[in-house]
Amino acid sequence: MVSGGPPWIAGASALPTGSIFGEKSGRDGSIIQSSSFTPEGSSPASPQSKYDKMPQASVITATYNRATTLPRAIESVLSQSFGDFEYIIVDDGSDDGTEEVVEEYDDDRIKYIQLQNNRGANIARNIGIKKASGNYISILDSDDEYHPKRLEKTISRLNSLSDEFGAVYHSYQRVQDNQMLGVRRTKNQELTLDDLRHGNEIGSFLAVTFRSEVFEEVGILDEEMVAGQDYEFYLRMAKHFKFKGISDCLATYHLSPDAISSIFDRKQKANEQLLCRHGDILSDKRHAKHYYSRFFIHIHDDDIDSARSALIKSIQYNPYFLLPYYYLFFTLMGKTGFEFGDQIKRYINKFLLLVVNVFELQETPDGHQTLK
Repeated sequence: MVSGGPPWIAGASALPTGSIFGEKSGRDGSIIQSSSFTPEGSSPASPQSKYDKMPQASVITATYNRATTLPRAIESVLSQSFGDFEYIIVDDGSDDGTEEVVEEYDDDRIKYIQLQNNRGANIARNIGIKKASGNYISILDSDDEYHPKRLEKTISRLNSLSDEFGAVYHSYQRVQDNQMLGVRRTKNQELTLDDLRHGNEIGSFLAVTFRSEVFEEVGILDEEMVAGQDYEFYLRMAKHFKFKGISDCLATYHLSPDAISSIFDRKQKANEQLLCRHGDILSDKRHAKHYYSRFFIHIHDDDIDSARSALIKSIQYNPYFLLPYYYLFFTLMGKTGFEFGDQIKRYINKFLLLVVNVFELQETPDGHQTLK
C-alpha cells in the first residue's frame, strides 16, 4: 500500500498536500494531524505503530460551517470501543472556526484536510475516501453521532461474512431539537439489488460500514447528485455486492433545518437525477414514491392541478400505495383541504411514534435510547 491511500486511487485527481500541526500553511488544503490521545477503553499506539501500521478502519466526516455540532461527531468517534482507526475530517471551506474546534482534540488518529473553497459535500467525502487507508470505511456527517460500540459491532460482523458482502448496515435513531422521532429499524437480513430497486432500505451513510474494496470496484460517490447520493451509490454497489443488516441501534441521526436532506427542492432534483441514472432498475413502487414526492412540490407552489396529477400517476404505478389516495381525497377541497388532511396525518404519526417510543425503546447506560 502506498503513502497517501490505497493503490486504487492511482490516476484520481490529486489530493491537497500539506503538513502536520506546527507546519500548516493556512487554508490551502493542508493535512493536519494532531498528537496522540487515547480514549478510555482503547489501547495506546506505540510510536512505531503510529507511523508504520495502517489502521483497520477509516471514518470520514465532511463538514461545512458546523463548528457547533462537529464536537459531538468527533467525540462519538474518539469514544469508540474499537480504537484501531483513522478519523479523516474534510473541512469544505468553513469560515466559522472549524479549524480551531479540530485543533482542540489531541489525538493522532485525526487527519484534518482543509479545502480553500466550499466545493460540496460529495466532493469533500470523496477526498476523504481517496485519502482513507483502512480496510473498512464509514462516513459520518458532522451533525450526527455514533454510539460507543458502533465500529466494533459493524467491523466484527463484516469480518464474519464472505467477500460477497461489501457492507453492513444497522438501525439508527432519528432526533430533531432533542426530540426522539423514532428509530429506523434494520433486520438481520441480507439485501440485494432486487430489494433496493423498490427504495432505499438502508438509509443514510451513517448506518453503513463498507469494505474498502467496494470503492475500488464501484467507484466513488456521484459528485453531481445534489442529494440522495447514498441511495444512488447503494444501487451501483448492489450490482457487485450484497449488504447485511444488523438490528442493533448504533447511531443517532440529527435532523436540522439546514441539512442537505431537509432541503425540499434539492430532494426533488435528486429524484430526477436518480431516475435519469437508474430508471431502468427502479421498480414501479419506487416510481410511485417519486410522483408522490412531486405532489408536495406542486402543493408548495399552489399548483393543485399538477399536484393531483402527480398523485394519480403515483397510484397508476402502485395501486396498493395508500397515501396518494388519502391526499387525493383532501385535495378535492383545494389547498385548505390538503393542509387539514396533512395536519391530521401529523397528529396520527406523533401518536404512533409515542407508542413506539414507550414500548420499543430503552435507555442505555451511556444515555442513548435504543431498540430493546
